[in-house]
Amino acid sequence: MIIAATLFACITFIIAAVHAGMIKDGKRIKHGAWAALYLFVACLLSWLHGQREGVDFSWWMLFNALLIRAAIFNPVLNKHRGLGWWYITPELKNVVNLWDALRKGRTWDYIHSKIFGKKVWLYSLLYLAAAVVITIKK
Repeated sequence: MIIAATLFACITFIIAAVHAGMIKDGKRIKHGAWAALYLFVACLLSWLHGQREGVDFSWWMLFNALLIRAAIFNPVLNKHRGLGWWYITPELKNVVNLWDALRKGRTWDYIHSKIFGKKVWLYSLLYLAAAVVITIKK
């Protein structure tokens, strides 16, 4: 699981760097396509790990992949863009409710802001801690 966790972190770093370049160049990011790509790789590796472990699918590995992505993507993206680790987009002020967040592609940012306020470091730390525990225990 440690190798897979490292691989998921590396993939997340690469995607964050690519996204930073796309933002710099003014290109539109197709979040759904990128999410589908990451999820496909995570599911494939989770299935392969499950086969090796004698089960159909490793749900723990998939959950870990999602936690790793949630913990490190935004801080890494922010650093690649020359912003602070815990930068919060000012566009979030213009999101009035969950439906609006869905339409504007700010769903997770909106949910996190409602739960944690401006403490971006807190949810990143919680996700990272959970990923470390799963990596070690499973």
